[in-house]
Amino acid sequence: MPLSLPSALPSALPSALPSRSFVNPLQLAGYPASPSGSASGEASPKPLLLYLPGFDGTLLSPFLQLPELSTTFDVRGLSLLPPDRSSFASLVSFTASYIERRSSPVHRSPPVYLAGESFGGLLAAAVSNELDRRNRPLAGLILINPATSYLNSALEKTATPLLKLPPALYAISLLRLFPLLSDPYQLPQFLDIISGASLPSVIDTPAREAYLGRCAFSLPSSLPFLSQETLDHRLTNWLAAGCAALPPAALRSIAPPTLLVVGELDRCLPSLAHSEELLGLIPDARRVVVPGAGHASTLGSRADLAALIRERFGLPGRKELKAGASEGVGKDFGMIRRIGMREDMREGMSPVSYWAKDVYEPPAKARPPVVIVPGFFNDAIDYIAPLKQDESVGLRSVLGRRGYSDVTVVPVKRVEWLRVIAGLLFAAVWQPAATPDGPAYAWILKRIRSAILAASEGSEEPVLVIGHSAGGWLARAALADGVWCEGIVGSLITLGTPHYPPAEGSGVSDMTQGVLKYVTDTFPGAFLSKQMTYVSVAGDYVSGDSQGGKKERLACDSYRTVCGKGDGVRGDGVVPLEYALLDGAREVSLDGVLHSINEAGTTEPTDNWYGSEQVVDRWMP
Repeated sequence: MPLSLPSALPSALPSALPSRSFVNPLQLAGYPASPSGSASGEASPKPLLLYLPGFDGTLLSPFLQLPELSTTFDVRGLSLLPPDRSSFASLVSFTASYIERRSSPVHRSPPVYLAGESFGGLLAAAVSNELDRRNRPLAGLILINPATSYLNSALEKTATPLLKLPPALYAISLLRLFPLLSDPYQLPQFLDIISGASLPSVIDTPAREAYLGRCAFSLPSSLPFLSQETLDHRLTNWLAAGCAALPPAALRSIAPPTLLVVGELDRCLPSLAHSEELLGLIPDARRVVVPGAGHASTLGSRADLAALIRERFGLPGRKELKAGASEGVGKDFGMIRRIGMREDMREGMSPVSYWAKDVYEPPAKARPPVVIVPGFFNDAIDYIAPLKQDESVGLRSVLGRRGYSDVTVVPVKRVEWLRVIAGLLFAAVWQPAATPDGPAYAWILKRIRSAILAASEGSEEPVLVIGHSAGGWLARAALADGVWCEGIVGSLITLGTPHYPPAEGSGVSDMTQGVLKYVTDTFPGAFLSKQMTYVSVAGDYVSGDSQGGKKERLACDSYRTVCGKGDGVRGDGVVPLEYALLDGAREVSLDGVLHSINEAGTTEPTDNWYGSEQVVDRWMP
């Protein structure tokens, strides 16, 4: 075994990550992926559980709980690196916007549960209220030792004086905080684990034991050092500011059903006493007290958070501590002796095996966030739950199954495209040729840019933009000269996009009133190829034939509208092949692929369009 071991804990993040980002902590730790379906065995996506950390900004505290949580939830966590200087309000907006991109009250998105611990509990409560304001209510809120009581806590009294110490004394004085975080059982339980006598009840498979071992190896590199400047910022601008933003009236406004999880022996915050107050303020709150748990160990060996959440919110699966774990006393509470475990867990695993293939999946390269730009007269729902089909069929879910966990569809309703027609009529009266920033298209270009900027925030990877049909050239228009999006957008993939206006003399008028010609002339071809990659995808499905069958006649009419010719022209049934291939881009021509989500001339769904499960891998980079 080499001396340099792979990192396991998600707090040991690469320095290339932004100072604040949402991550998949189990994936970063190499834990084998759980099935994507729900805990009940259905094919629908799992609910999202987003964890917000304490003021240390790491995902260390809940690491024991994550594997069991992943059997019910798609687990994500907020990572806040020491350089981060976000304000409390900025973190609220950042988190709410991330959840907003992952949820929709209209499009049957999986429910979202928000869990926050210590400072994260303070943040989660504020985010919940902000999501209600945005009409994106949570399915459930979990507050673990929430720091809503910070101003009356031992943490405030002990940590604030550290800010006034000389730098030479500051580092050693941080040790004053450790007694506030511990409990009497942490060390004895730790010794039982390393001696092989017992394991936490939530660590009950070889893959979970290997995960625990990898986390233990990476612990020294995972504990962040908070400088005086960082500590000052987080105490003042996170904890104190957060308490000021959440007076009793704001706590009374919390709408989702809420689970309070508090450590019985929390000495950092007065969590047990304060939870009584919260029960009287939060309208639909219930409390669980974790016996014998201190502040930092409430989500340690003495709890099964997944079971508590399932019980509170009526979710399928086990709803209590495993037999044996709940019967233990003192240090044995929440632990299971190896002698009582299944046969393959009765002996401790060798550290050499922690990275074995059957228990470890090397973290894959991070996937970029994706922004999908709908085509003309397409609704955002066409890429989420097309033609009232299950959401698993939509392009967003198809990409999700390939590791693209952050997929945004530019929000647009079908009826809104009438604004283009009205804008073009206005342009026809007042000027000979329309431009992208005119009344017809300025509104959709603004939304495209806003969606890209929102998706890029918190991501270490540049955004991948996918434009379907007219969405492809609209994306090119939105990117424009590239100044605003340099380093933000990494790729543009166009699917069946008519990239060129009709040729002069073709006898066909440009339906965009000159906007497409403007884009072609001003930002020709792969105009930004020095800062991003281009892929243009075209379907080769049918030849236009004015005397042929229905689909051939429909294709002929559509091709003629785009390029002036129809008979003998090949394409995806709507856009001619040669018009969908952009000069300078990587060109992908797909035999037998249709333009859109339905069979031409019908409302019948097709599984053979650009965004279908069986087609996507033919064009995705």
